Amino acid sequence: MKNNMFKRGFKAIKDEEERREKVKELKKGRLFRFYLKDGEEDVPVIFLTEEPINFWEHTFDKGKVNVPCSGEDCEYCANEEKYGKARFVSAWLVLDRREYSYKDQAGKEISGKDRIKFMVRGMTNAAVLEKHSAKYGLMKYEWTVTRTGKDTSTTWLFDRGEQVSLTKKQMEAIFAQLPEGLKDLDPYEIVEKQIIGALELDNPVTEEISKEAEKSVMDGVQDIDDEEKDPEPQKLTNKRRPLGKKN
Repeated sequence: MKNNMFKRGFKAIKDEEERREKVKELKKGRLFRFYLKDGEEDVPVIFLTEEPINFWEHTFDKGKVNVPCSGEDCEYCANEEKYGKARFVSAWLVLDRREYSYKDQAGKEISGKDRIKFMVRGMTNAAVLEKHSAKYGLMKYEWTVTRTGKDTSTTWLFDRGEQVSLTKKQMEAIFAQLPEGLKDLDPYEIVEKQIIGALELDNPVTEEISKEAEKSVMDGVQDIDDEEKDPEPQKLTNKRRPLGKKN
């Protein structure tokens, strides 16, 4: 940890209680990342955002840990020999159509499908998805994703499937699964919150993320086409809202 080993006084107890409560609340707003196992094939997804949110990210511990780069004074950049260089990545909100099952605290088997997830890919895959977006439209089709290779030497393939047209009722059911803190946000804001939330969770000793750190992360978040103007924000629009702007 960054702080000293010992903290004197009762205030330190209260600070720790507040820190834990903040981390607990932040985790409530976190979505699972979309992952594929080595060799996993034909996993169906539906894109809920057309354009990516782009940022710099550190990935280490064999890909198990992913932390947004905060830019200046980034502790991971300062320790590059251990953590490696940050890479430029792109993120989308997707609907993972795989079936899943788990046991709840009472031991009851719970099963379902169609979970909203946070997909992050590098520049190679982003270039492929940019072409698919321009030619077909990512949100207009169901896509099957296949992972080839092993460990860090892998490639993801995106194959276009059947055309999809989700009804309002279907969309309401999909977004009803989101945590309370995300339900009032548009899909692009949800992606942005995953990035900022990851940075906050990575620095749990701070009471809140500094404005400088937030700005340094989001300054690098831009559209691939870097458009100067965007249409009026709406749910599931094919064009994303400018960062940092609210209604």
